[in-house]
Amino acid sequence: MTSRDTGQLRPAAEPASPRVSPFVGAPQRSPVVIPQAVAGALAAGFLLVGRWSPTRLFGELGGAIGEVVRPRLWALLTLVLAAARVRQLASVRPLGQETRIGVTADRLLLILLGYMVISVFWTPDQALGMEKAFELMLTGVAVVSISVCVKRQGAEEFLGAFWWTLAGGASLLVVAAFLSLTGLLRLASDIVQADRFAVLGGGANSFGRLAGVLTVMVLWVVLGGGRRGIRAVPVLPFAVVALVLSGSRGALVSAAAACALLIAGNSRRPGTTLVMLGIVAVAGVTLVRSGLATDRLANTVDTRIVSSLVGERYMAGRSGLYRDALACGSSVPVFGAGLAAFEAQGFGVYPHNLELEVWCETGGVGVALLAAVVVAVVGGAWLVRGAGNQLSRAVLFMLFLAAQFSGDLFDSRGVFLLVPIALWAPSAGTSPARAGGRRATGGLRVAGPRGSQGRWQKASGWERGLGW
Repeated sequence: MTSRDTGQLRPAAEPASPRVSPFVGAPQRSPVVIPQAVAGALAAGFLLVGRWSPTRLFGELGGAIGEVVRPRLWALLTLVLAAARVRQLASVRPLGQETRIGVTADRLLLILLGYMVISVFWTPDQALGMEKAFELMLTGVAVVSISVCVKRQGAEEFLGAFWWTLAGGASLLVVAAFLSLTGLLRLASDIVQADRFAVLGGGANSFGRLAGVLTVMVLWVVLGGGRRGIRAVPVLPFAVVALVLSGSRGALVSAAAACALLIAGNSRRPGTTLVMLGIVAVAGVTLVRSGLATDRLANTVDTRIVSSLVGERYMAGRSGLYRDALACGSSVPVFGAGLAAFEAQGFGVYPHNLELEVWCETGGVGVALLAAVVVAVVGGAWLVRGAGNQLSRAVLFMLFLAAQFSGDLFDSRGVFLLVPIALWAPSAGTSPARAGGRRATGGLRVAGPRGSQGRWQKASGWERGLGW
């Protein structure tokens, strides 16, 4: 192209690049971006809210009315609609060996959930069994919806919205707990009960698990170093203190193990790891010496950790529940005593152990299916160990350990929901950059999956914000 005045050649104008969303880091004209992001946010919301409902602040409502006002039902229904839209707009990504393992794990998990629902037909108490079966069906529908999204194009948008929503929701709960100490949050006057943090009428163990998840997520960002890591440093001490003040020893042990796993996985960058952990230690000491919750923290450490966890070796009276669960399952060793049989037979609400609850209520068949899911998850995680989803595996590991110490099947929903997310892998034969592998790692340099041809890319979009 020449200029009319000078006759000289001038460069042709470059084509305009598509506008990029600061939230998902992908062209907005892609029709699947919004449905995937909405589905990810709703999946995290379903994990966050659990059984909570606004009625806990003003008195419980029973029966169907109580279920209608619970956010979990509406979050799940909207998640199903978003997943259906994703299924309509996005094609299934090419399946490599890694993704096939993930599909197998998803199917085994759904078979397990389905069998547990079927066990309601031989439960001693139909009312209790139906209530528990309903919660398992909700979990199963959520697993199917998540699996639909992560197995299709645009899964990176789903993952980004999921982690952002989970981090934001858990952070708000931690902030609410600390505000209750200062008297600024009158609505949550019952947040601190028996010297344990419990948010907005919820349980202390549930709050502890969410604080543990937040701790693992923020530590992941901190270990990445750089400006993102520095910005995340002040958050980590608050998350750890909230975790300790929850008094949930199971959440504390599991979060510590998951954090150790992350630190060990970052061993290739020992300098960055030591510097960032040193900065976190200084920030933590500053928080403790500031006087905020100092007495309560010392009391919790003395009574819940030193005396109970170390002195009593954590059993804290649950050895009897474990023996009852073993005996309950042994009475019907093949198919189990039926859903909610542990509570129906007067042993307690639940045995505070995932495997023992499965053994008691679904017998050897249920335990075998659960073991098959665990094997498939471990095998799939090994095959996609370089795909950039170390964070999701660390959180899954933490929630699985926490399920050994407290909670029932629905309280363990995080374990089930994270199975398809932890086994997410980039499309076969594509680079981590194109498939979003770096997006799930917060911009850290990790090896691509087997067969991938890509190298590294600069973190972009929502990765640059919090780090995922």
